[in-house]
Amino acid sequence: MFRHFIGSGNTNVEKILSKGPGYILPFHEFAKSAILGSRKYYRADYSRIKNMFAPTSVPGASHFTGIRVLARLGESEGASSVHGAGFVEMQDVLREYRESFGSAEDVLAWIADLVRSDLVESEPPRVADIKQAAAVRITAAGLYYWRFLVRSFAYIDLVFVDSSIRSRDVAQRLADLALSQDMKVRVARVRLFLEFLDHEEKQELPHVRGRLGVYRASVLAGIREDVEREMALILTKLGLA
Repeated sequence: MFRHFIGSGNTNVEKILSKGPGYILPFHEFAKSAILGSRKYYRADYSRIKNMFAPTSVPGASHFTGIRVLARLGESEGASSVHGAGFVEMQDVLREYRESFGSAEDVLAWIADLVRSDLVESEPPRVADIKQAAAVRITAAGLYYWRFLVRSFAYIDLVFVDSSIRSRDVAQRLADLALSQDMKVRVARVRLFLEFLDHEEKQELPHVRGRLGVYRASVLAGIREDVEREMALILTKLGLA
């Protein structure tokens, strides 16, 4: 991310240099340059930063599968296994997901993508077919995504433009707000996107809780709390609260 920030066309070098020694660059400015590169809007196809809220093309895919994978593997960070610290048996990951959602196709697609993106590693390393992996574990980059990046205002404010929205009304409202750089508008559109995700998750969880799997808790609740806390701090610092 730092390498992309340095070479990004969105990095305001003159502003940074004009501040002089001791200037602390706000994370949301860093994230914009690091994630967008020289593009105006985020596109997952052109960015090395993954959109963790984008569903796969698998029928019945969820906005939360990728995040659930990182959360599940993050819980096992450092745990002992025959494959090494932090590895979780692939058969256990698939079994748990089937027990919760009835199918493992979505999680298989996500794990394969996360391995290609170096957010998850497999054993044996970089298998040609993820179904051949004996075990998987989260990487340091994956932990960064789960513990910080997906919980940051700047990240969500960028990736929402390349996230499928099943509500025509929400999609139109987000489109109407997408061009603005006003901080209050940016906060409003992030809240709108999170409200949409909250609605989607609430549609899923009753079905999951009727099964035996481990994915019964909300994965979005903690993310929303962290983002709301950050947005409140930003508005306060700018005198907009």
